Amino acid sequence: MLQSVASAVPGIYRFCHLSYSQPSMFETRTILSQQGPHQHQGDSLGPLLFCLSIHQHLLRLKSELVAGFMDDLTLGGPEETVAANVDYLKRQEESTGLIINASKCKVISRGPTPLEVPFEGFTQLKPDEAELLDAPLLNGPKMDELLSWPTDALN
Repeated sequence: MLQSVASAVPGIYRFCHLSYSQPSMFETRTILSQQGPHQHQGDSLGPLLFCLSIHQHLLRLKSELVAGFMDDLTLGGPEETVAANVDYLKRQEESTGLIINASKCKVISRGPTPLEVPFEGFTQLKPDEAELLDAPLLNGPKMDELLSWPTDALN
């Protein structure tokens, strides 16, 4: 993460190094900040640092569609290309500390079930059953489901 900051935003490197290179001690509690940002735990720099850290890997992906919003990534294109990209991301897990959670991953395809590897554990959906960032992709069952929610459930 610090290497990503140094190359992309060198003006904040010293601050980030001070904040993340050593554990922080607060009374009886130790925060292992050298492990990286905690994007969902009140670390205001966390989202920026997380995105900087994965950006270099996203640039290496060959899929026709590569879109990311924080830790939600969407890849699209021919099955073999997307499979190669998923395989690449899995090989980066040890060096980045980021792990693909297959139980949250979906394969959206009109055709038959895709290659088992590297899509093992992914949920298979048809395009009209799928959504992206809580928005249905097409008219169909997912659109009907989301439009039929009671309005009080949205609050």
